[in-house]
Amino acid sequence: AVARHLAAGEATRRGLSAGAASGPLSVREEEKLRDALFASMRDSLELGEDELRAHYEKTRVRYVTPQVSLRRQAFASESDARAEDRRLGVDGRIAAEGSDRIGPTPVDGLPTSVMPEALTLAAAGQRVVLMRDGRWWLVELEENHAAEPLPFEAVRTRVEQSLRMLRAQAEFRAEIVRLRSEARIEIEGSARANTTPAPDASKPVPGPDR
Repeated sequence: AVARHLAAGEATRRGLSAGAASGPLSVREEEKLRDALFASMRDSLELGEDELRAHYEKTRVRYVTPQVSLRRQAFASESDARAEDRRLGVDGRIAAEGSDRIGPTPVDGLPTSVMPEALTLAAAGQRVVLMRDGRWWLVELEENHAAEPLPFEAVRTRVEQSLRMLRAQAEFRAEIVRLRSEARIEIEGSARANTTPAPDASKPVPGPDR
């Protein structure tokens, strides 16, 4: 609660509040201001390319994903596509000539031209017939690749978001520590200023007149 209150005050000081409050802030208002302060600190960070690449190397296991290669061939009709599927059978494969290859690519990055039907293909050699843009296609799972980290260029945005969040969290915690320290000093200073000095024990205490 103290950290939230301090963060809300700092957000207001930085001009991040939506408007001047007419009275004490509610918990929800303080939470919004705290979040605004954090977002401001996060978005203002400047991250170099070397920092991003170093963070990627440390966390590349996060970007490991299954990859596949597909092969597809166009046909004039559904019956033609299904006839070729039957002709190839279990052991046949779509020929490279007259077809095109898709991949290797992450499963979640497959083009819409083969989705979602391609997700039904589990083993190399399995095929599915589908229609796109008025054409019929025979799509085959050519290969399941070993799961490997995606290249830095493919996940750069995710790497930057991760590092930006980590840096912002560290800076936010440090800012709260600073605000706590300043508030403590201010409170202690105010307390000293308002304290009545104790009597000097070396001086006699006045007694009643005799």
